[in-house]
Amino acid sequence: MLITLDSKPVGTLELSSLDESGLERKQLRLLELLAALVNYVLFYAHARRRSSSWISQALGHALAEVRCENRLTQQQLAETLSQSRVTISRWEAGSQPPSLGVLLKWCRSLGVLSAKRNAIVAVADVLPQLLKLLKQDPTRISQISPEQFEWLVADRLDRMGFDVQLTGATRRKDGGIDLIAVPKVRTAASFLLAAQVKHHLGRQKTGREAVDRILAWKDSDFRLALLVTNTEFTEDAKWVAALSGNRAFLRLRDFEDLRRWLEDNFTYEGDWREIPQYITLAPGITVEIPKPRLVLPR
Repeated sequence: MLITLDSKPVGTLELSSLDESGLERKQLRLLELLAALVNYVLFYAHARRRSSSWISQALGHALAEVRCENRLTQQQLAETLSQSRVTISRWEAGSQPPSLGVLLKWCRSLGVLSAKRNAIVAVADVLPQLLKLLKQDPTRISQISPEQFEWLVADRLDRMGFDVQLTGATRRKDGGIDLIAVPKVRTAASFLLAAQVKHHLGRQKTGREAVDRILAWKDSDFRLALLVTNTEFTEDAKWVAALSGNRAFLRLRDFEDLRRWLEDNFTYEGDWREIPQYITLAPGITVEIPKPRLVLPR
């Protein structure tokens, strides 16, 4: 939903859900926040007067719940906004209503209000609407928000056969991991996958910094890592990922891979390009790696 003030766009509140049956509790909480935010803008900004206390309290309570959902303390939020913790406490209690400019920064710091004006999905279920749009024109991936891109990658991994869990709000500190996944069919060969998702508005390439960040999780509980971007990777990033000590752990997937995934094509040979054709088990003993059976997309 596009939020405007004096007919000028100030941000877009975006809701996405992987659940076709409806919005989850977290999404409903954001809808409550939207109602409180609209009320605040109408009474405080448009009317050019202080809002009534209950409107300020409703907004502060809604934003406090989102902060807690994102596992942020008042002190952490205060540092992001260059405010004191006491000020944050007063805002959340509704005793000191913030100005509109500070309010917008507050919402953006919590990751619920996007500064983008050209978001192509406002309130939508990522499955029937966002996917339909991107399948028609995959190049529009650059126009969606980082949050929507995370939902897109999560949905594609779900279609590949993974149970997927997003780690939290896109702008929250997460150690470089945006989502985790495990195979839906649990067997003795099950493993834990970590994924980092890098979205760019233009043609900027994803560089070595993102690769190094997720490689920090090598030799941890995660047995495999996936780094997905909607553009391309720099040569330096690809070089680091291809090193013998990293190749078995990290998978780099770019726009061309996403284009196939949008077509429900998950069995392209390139998707197992990091797996060697042969492996040497002992001197003179080399075994051929079993080749996956190709399933052509319908």
